[in-house]
Amino acid sequence: MRYASVRYAACARVLIACMCSTEKPIATDLTETIEAINACNEAGVKLMTALQRRFDPNFKRVKQAIVSGEIGEVVTVKLCSRDPAPPPLEYVQGGGGIFKDMAVHDLDMARYLMDSEPVAIMALGSCQIDPAIKTLEGPEAYDTATVVMKFANGKDAIIDVCRQAPYGYDQRAEVLGKKAMVQTDNTYPNTARLYSASFTGNADKPYDFFMSRYKEAYVQETLAFVDALVNDRPAPCTGEDGLVALVMAIAAGTSATEQRWVELKELAPALCDAVPVGEGLSYGSCEAAIVDSVTGALRFDVITNPRTGLISPVKNSASSVFERIASKVWVPPSRPDLKKKRAKEVKGKK
Repeated sequence: MRYASVRYAACARVLIACMCSTEKPIATDLTETIEAINACNEAGVKLMTALQRRFDPNFKRVKQAIVSGEIGEVVTVKLCSRDPAPPPLEYVQGGGGIFKDMAVHDLDMARYLMDSEPVAIMALGSCQIDPAIKTLEGPEAYDTATVVMKFANGKDAIIDVCRQAPYGYDQRAEVLGKKAMVQTDNTYPNTARLYSASFTGNADKPYDFFMSRYKEAYVQETLAFVDALVNDRPAPCTGEDGLVALVMAIAAGTSATEQRWVELKELAPALCDAVPVGEGLSYGSCEAAIVDSVTGALRFDVITNPRTGLISPVKNSASSVFERIASKVWVPPSRPDLKKKRAKEVKGKK
């Protein structure tokens, strides 16, 4: 559905004012994801993948501690993600499974905090909460999972996810550095704490609704997207970032199903087959070109290079699309430059 929405938005670029923000994942397979990204690029539509945790104040502070050198060189990253209650069977079925529809946020956050590309993934999955999903196939039958990742910089990250935490949203991050450690707590409706003979702690449980838990993240995410549109800046979380997160989720699903380590380079053939490669590479050279020969990581800088044909170049900026259309249809009073341009075009046709 998200894939279809992005394609529609790209086609209807006039109506959406040359912008499109989509929830994760863009699609559940590589071909549709790349097609959606290319559709936006072809239409000059600015695409942002709404991985909202990047904009959450807690996770942003962790990133700040890393970038500023406050904790020193990163040693390891740990992420915890547990929802208050499992979703209905109808949501899980056809959604791609726990790694694509839930852990994808954590996979992206691990990459974001580590600032390095993933090399290999080992994942374990099981059904501990909702027996109704046991009849589903692959990762859709899991409601609990653990993921271990190796990155190109030689560091590791660990993620645990579960579809139920009866005490509310439990979503925390911890990064150990050589100088210090930074850790986040859960978010509560208030800061009140209760002290009694039998209990000491927060007076209320953490938020139990994602819109409440990530209220500020959604606000900051929207503001960042608007800023990118108004000032014609790159989207802070691109379609390509969404593609990388999907690749990681696919690798995790394969690992859990086949019970083995999966190297990200194993997905190179699938990426090269997703869409026709460009004139700069042949099918035989595509796989070799998008895998780093030293680390074994996928070279997403090459994957997003138009020469490979995987990601098309942005042919029109949002402003150029607006100018081209507005000058032919309607000239706003605030844009005298378009009025002159329109007059020249009309004169040239006579």
